[in-house]
Order: sequence, then structure tokens, then C-alpha cells
Amino acid sequence: NQYDRGALYKVQYVVTRAGVFWNEVSLTDVRGNGLFGTYFVTNTLSGGAVTRVDSSIDFNWGRGAPTADGVIPADNFSVRWTGYVRPQYTETYTFYVKADDGTRLFINGMSVISQWDATPGGEHSGTVTMTSNVMHDITLEYKENTDNALVEMKYASPSQTKTTVPSSRLYPS
Repeated sequence: NQYDRGALYKVQYVVTRAGVFWNEVSLTDVRGNGLFGTYFVTNTLSGGAVTRVDSSIDFNWGRGAPTADGVIPADNFSVRWTGYVRPQYTETYTFYVKADDGTRLFINGMSVISQWDATPGGEHSGTVTMTSNVMHDITLEYKENTDNALVEMKYASPSQTKTTVPSSRLYPS
């Protein structure tokens, strides 16, 4: 199964002895469930990693570790979330990322926010025009240095009040 990035459907295929069968499923029938997160043991997006799907980016770990298993440390770690965002409206969206410490956000490969060496705890914003019900590539990178760990991603548009990007609008890669 694979999402078509620009279209409003998901392609499903089944391989059998008789051949390959294709079926298109409307994205209105396909629910988002978050972004694919890769958690690294260093703050440089490298080293050993833990992966999972996070339903939304709304974390305040404080001085604790982001994973309960102890593999990822409480300090000096990083995360890369990847997938797709499917907006409800065709208009310009403002994305807001609050992070303690650094963050970068890319939509369709374009840098929307670049605050990798930012002051801890600040909220940063950037704008991008998106088309309703189209899957737009999204990558959010986050690094934690020391002390408190926090990262939140919200968006707003002329028709959308500022809110945490809901899991129903996020699809893991």
C-alpha cells in the first residue's frame, strides 16, 4: 500500500498467483494517525534510534526521557518526524513550533522554520500555501540539549484557528 502524494486517494494492491490487483480508496475513508518519529541517542540526528508513530507533536517531557525504555537519554537527544500533512482548506497556513531547544520544519522539501540553534523555549513560525486534501510532505526535526525538553507543533489559516495539528491530518511516511 502506498499514498499518492498529490492525489486524493490511497492505492492498494494485492499480489496473487493470478496477478496484481489494484484498488483506489478515497482519502476520506483513510484516517491519519500521526507522524513517524525516529528518536536518536544524540542531538545530531544520528546514532542509535527508536522508532514509533506519534499521533501529534505535543510533548513536554520536562527533565525526563522521551521513551520509557531508557534507550533514549533525557538530555542530548534528537527526533525526526516524517510523513504527510493533509490540510482541510486550500490557503496559506502558518505553522508554529515551540521548542526547547532547536527545531527545523520542512513542508514539501521547503524550509518553513529553521531554528536549530534557537534560544530554549521559544515559539517560531513560518508560512506555506497548501492545497486541501492533498498529501504534503512534512519533516519536523527537534534537538534537546540539556534541562527541559519540549516540542509542540500547531497550525492556523484564515479558516482554521490555531491548534495542535491533529492526528487525523497527519500520515506517517
